[in-house]
This record gives sequence, structure tokens and C-alpha cells, in this order.
Amino acid sequence: DASDNGFYFGLASDGSEGEDSAFVAGSLDSALGWQVIDGQASTKLSSIAASSDTETVTASSTDLGNDTFVVLSIYFDGSSAHFYINGVLSHSSASNIPADGEAMFPML
Repeated sequence: DASDNGFYFGLASDGSEGEDSAFVAGSLDSALGWQVIDGQASTKLSSIAASSDTETVTASSTDLGNDTFVVLSIYFDGSSAHFYINGVLSHSSASNIPADGEAMFPML
């Protein structure tokens, strides 16, 4: 059930030099990704951009339905992150983009 389960898909780090479970531990320092928060009434897909422990979360207009295949992607053009759902641009953001050279790792 989409409303009972949360997820994160993207790149993230806790600011340390190694790969770990920073997102789960709640110590997210840098990130670019998609999320649905576990336990919230809304199943809208939201993007997250985080830099130096400051996050920008933007809700899309797309609800995540049960048993639905979704393709999520992110494109960074050097100044803005562009968030896509099923190949269609949902929105773009230049706020709280992680700094150049920040080590981030794939996280699901």
C-alpha cells in the first residue's frame, strides 16, 4: 500500500567520507533525490535537495498509486536540478544543491 510505505531514491551523504545509512539515521547532509515520507497521509512524490544540513523539499502533483510502475530521474545541468516523473519534467530547483565535489552515494 503506497500510503503505508515510504522510500527515498537518489544520491545522499551524511558529510563523512564513507558510504553509510545516513538517510535512515536522519543525519542527512547532502542529497538530490525523490521521496515519499513513511506514515504520511499524502502519497505525492516529493523531491529533496540538501546541502550543509539545509533541505528544500518540493511536492510534485503526482500521487504514487498502488501497483504502479514509475520512472524517476534527476538531471543536473551545473546550476539546477531537474526532476522528472515518467520522462516528463515535474519541476526544477537551484536551491540547496550540494556543493561541487561533495561525495554522495546511491541510496534506496
